Amino acid sequence: MPDLGFEDPPLPRIEIAATTFAFENAKLIQLLKLRGAAIKTDKFDEMRKIDAEINDYKNKNLEHVTRPCSVFMTFENEEGYQRAVQFDEIVTKSTIPEVRDLKGWLGDQDIEIQAASEPSDIIWENRHWTPWQRTKGEIVAALVIGAALALSFAIVFVGRKTQAGVYAKYPVPASCQPFHDNYGDQLESFAVLDYEANTKLESEGRDPSYAGYLQCFCDQQTADGIASDAPYGPDGAQICADYSFYAYLALGIGNAITGFIVVVNTLLTELAVGLIAWIGYDTHSEMLTKITNGVFLAQFFNTALVLLLVEANFSETFTFAAGAFNGAYPDYVPSWYEVTGDTFVQTMLINAFFPVIMQVIADLQVWLFRRMDQGWEKDPMERPYKTKVTQVSQYVEMYSGPPYIVHFKYSSVFNCVYVTMLYGVGLPIMFPIAVLTFAIFWSLERYHMAYSYRLPPSLDDKLTKNAVRVLKFSPVMLLANGYWMLSQS
Repeated sequence: MPDLGFEDPPLPRIEIAATTFAFENAKLIQLLKLRGAAIKTDKFDEMRKIDAEINDYKNKNLEHVTRPCSVFMTFENEEGYQRAVQFDEIVTKSTIPEVRDLKGWLGDQDIEIQAASEPSDIIWENRHWTPWQRTKGEIVAALVIGAALALSFAIVFVGRKTQAGVYAKYPVPASCQPFHDNYGDQLESFAVLDYEANTKLESEGRDPSYAGYLQCFCDQQTADGIASDAPYGPDGAQICADYSFYAYLALGIGNAITGFIVVVNTLLTELAVGLIAWIGYDTHSEMLTKITNGVFLAQFFNTALVLLLVEANFSETFTFAAGAFNGAYPDYVPSWYEVTGDTFVQTMLINAFFPVIMQVIADLQVWLFRRMDQGWEKDPMERPYKTKVTQVSQYVEMYSGPPYIVHFKYSSVFNCVYVTMLYGVGLPIMFPIAVLTFAIFWSLERYHMAYSYRLPPSLDDKLTKNAVRVLKFSPVMLLANGYWMLSQS
């Protein structure tokens, strides 16, 4: 092959440092993993059954599992590596017959060369999956995650519609101060009249909508410590009882939706991780990149878009969907910030501290299991020598930290950045919340890397390049949605 000029002076020959053969042995690797799990959990009867299955499979498929299907080569210099990765282009474009003939191997076999990942980055038991099998897996994973998001949307939709019904009946006044200033001691009488008028509307089958007298009066009574079932007016009507119930109901629904979004994000993360790992990517870098993007898209839709769509009113824009999306807000009106915007802020604030809560729970769980294994030994000098496990692998598993879940970290960063960029112009508090989130995230990562995480596999640059590629589009959302928010008076 022609010299590509990566070494000076040119090399007389290309030296190969190491050669490793790979085999079609995915089934054998799976059986060996099951055997290892059985040994680690002291299930020796199950181990013997797996041993018999391994021997039977090996005897029936010996030629198949011992025939190399690919070769991994490590070159001693850059010239050799570059010739290999550019092999197809060099051979195809060459006019020299001897070079063009290099494409064939053993007569009728074509040579295909690809750049390989680090050995620890390769998932060897997944190398037998074909591109079409992975595509089918991706379709199934997308459908399942889509169904989970649709269910989340439906639950939030029902909750918000119930809350909207409460606000339609009892609109939240912009301020109660004008009511107290203008009506003073007469506010009770106007509240009673407001109650009687709307009660009559309800008895006639029409939708009530209180004008604000009753809301402001009852809020003041509650602040003064007066029970909500106190009688008012000549008929002794409990005008605040119904309002108090629905006010707490609306508040409870709003807080429940905030907590629900945070919990669903965690469940979506676990679901996406499991499904994408099931697809069968053959390197950790590719699998973690897919997990990062899948979890991010699911979290972003659930955090930033579900609530927005539930509250949206399409009657003035997308009329074909106005029947389904008939919420209270056709635009970013002031009341949107009071209700929906407040929920976004609460959600992001909870997201900021949620990793700390999860870390405390995880640390307490690890501490509890280790102390139980030590038999609650009181002497700190004796604790390292006290254990109930019977194998080294069990001991290592119990006293090792968790794996480095870098995909989850990336997706959380992406979600925080994108939600902040999307709503930060209209909700400026999002920016300091994002700074707080990243500060907590950085502190936890420093702690984890020093005291907790296991050594991760050697990954290539796919995750880093993917992060740059994803994050570079976030300013577009800031400009587009920020302009929309600022254009509303």
